[in-house]
Amino acid sequence: VAIVLGYFMFYGGVNDVFVGLTTLALTLVLQTFMAQTAGDEWTVGEARLNGYNGMYVPQISIGDMPLYGRPLYFFYLGIVIAAYLLLRWLASSRWGYGLLALQENRPRTETFGYNVRFMQVQVFCLAGCVAALSGVLYASWGGYIDPSSMGITAAITPVIYVAIGGRRSLTAAMISSMILLKLSQTLASSAPEYALVIFGLLALLAVLFVPEGFMVALFNAVDRWLLRRPRADKGQPSEVVAGPRQVS
Repeated sequence: VAIVLGYFMFYGGVNDVFVGLTTLALTLVLQTFMAQTAGDEWTVGEARLNGYNGMYVPQISIGDMPLYGRPLYFFYLGIVIAAYLLLRWLASSRWGYGLLALQENRPRTETFGYNVRFMQVQVFCLAGCVAALSGVLYASWGGYIDPSSMGITAAITPVIYVAIGGRRSLTAAMISSMILLKLSQTLASSAPEYALVIFGLLALLAVLFVPEGFMVALFNAVDRWLLRRPRADKGQPSEVVAGPRQVS
């Protein structure tokens, strides 16, 4: 789905904020469609979609043994670590540096000979694969899924998580998402009506005062503190000696 949608978007000249609007529109179309699948004719194999009643999803199993509790946690943790390492490796590759150039200046990157549209489809497809994997794990963990998972709230929440943590840092985005998801689950049981208000306020503060994200700002503050910390041997602030840099 990501390949097909990405092809028509990027080869059709859709870029910037219009990509978000297009994907959001597709999400709402799918939510409307899935809400109308309560009939017996709407099935995936033997499983009924059930419309807004939702459908039950079996637990992930190894052989005939379903995973629960701590084994399930470590299974999910292993997938998260593997996905993180894969994305870090891709970001540090030549392809990743091409994406960085594409992010900074798309027209100039195209003049350097990069196939910009093809690269956009590639990274959009990669993001779709990660999102699909997370959706499968989420549905299996909860044992249930319904069309509300395609609603406005579900579509905007990951964007808010990344905006608060830092969209230019994979590590910051991952850590902030874990923290904010835990906070969201806590608020859902104690004060669900304030959850989106708090997240919206945090996102607004991040955009206005910390554009790079709260987590990235924290990383930078720790780096500055480490650089200014007196060294144990001389009791003097450490100095960073910057040598000549070569730019290729």
